[in-house]
Amino acid sequence: MRPCRAPTSPDSGAKAGSPSLKKNMRAHPLTGDPNGYSVVDLEARSRLMCFGVNARFGVTDYNSENTNGHHHGAHRYSVSNTVLRADVILNVPKLKTHMKTGMTGALKNFVGIIGSKDFLPHFRAGSPRAGGDEYPDHNWLSHAAGPVRELLQTRAPLWMWKLARAGAQAASSPLIHGGGWYGNDTLWRTIHDLVDIARNYDVGGSLRSQPRTILTLVDAVVAGEDCGPLKPRPKPCGLLVWGEDPGMVDVTCATLMGFDWRKIPLLSHLCDAEARAFTEFRGETPVMPSNAAQFEAPVGWAGEIEAAPKE
Repeated sequence: MRPCRAPTSPDSGAKAGSPSLKKNMRAHPLTGDPNGYSVVDLEARSRLMCFGVNARFGVTDYNSENTNGHHHGAHRYSVSNTVLRADVILNVPKLKTHMKTGMTGALKNFVGIIGSKDFLPHFRAGSPRAGGDEYPDHNWLSHAAGPVRELLQTRAPLWMWKLARAGAQAASSPLIHGGGWYGNDTLWRTIHDLVDIARNYDVGGSLRSQPRTILTLVDAVVAGEDCGPLKPRPKPCGLLVWGEDPGMVDVTCATLMGFDWRKIPLLSHLCDAEARAFTEFRGETPVMPSNAAQFEAPVGWAGEIEAAPKE
């Protein structure tokens, strides 16, 4: 197998990583699903409906006006037609911690069926006292980070953005933003909506006569802990987890990680009547296996979801 190398022009003599090469590189939009996308409106069936029409949804680094346009008086998702045409879905996630949902496995992996990320509410703007769940109350750094980040990303040069980010990382107060904490009451609802769509909807947004089969194989040979999903620390486990019910798979995985599924909203709400659209889980707690390993939870979740307190 040959090592991958950055492309170079045969007549330019530019070396990989050189300024001249970087200057000539261009970003090209991907074509997306060759079968196109369907906009599925869950309407009152959506788990987000409880927030009403005045919710201020957001997705980090995406235009919040677009997101709220899809979820104002309706709850629309642009979903891959390849998924909606399938008879069976084989779901193959990597087991990791996740800063916005605590853990990511079978359920969270369905974010991948979407055609555009701005269809996915990740949080509600502000702290709980302001009607949001973007960050905890009484955290001044997190309160300031949202508008400052938006300003820097849209109007400031890259060097200024990097300087501000470095300053935030060096601050004594933990920077929790974008719904990256245990109080996030939005993203789990979005994920439940997506699993419902994958299980029960066809191309064009119509309900199926029979639920679609979902098979899951979780790769936990080398899992990830701490700052997941983008910067996890490798966690060798040597495990594969197989199941026919995504809810039961994730409760099992959370138990293997040393987490209490009842403390993770994504999993605890599997016991809700609405979740029966895609899972048969009814609250049975798996027995802690002998090969379970305590994963380090991400900032914002540490100390809140562990099945047993740290010694």
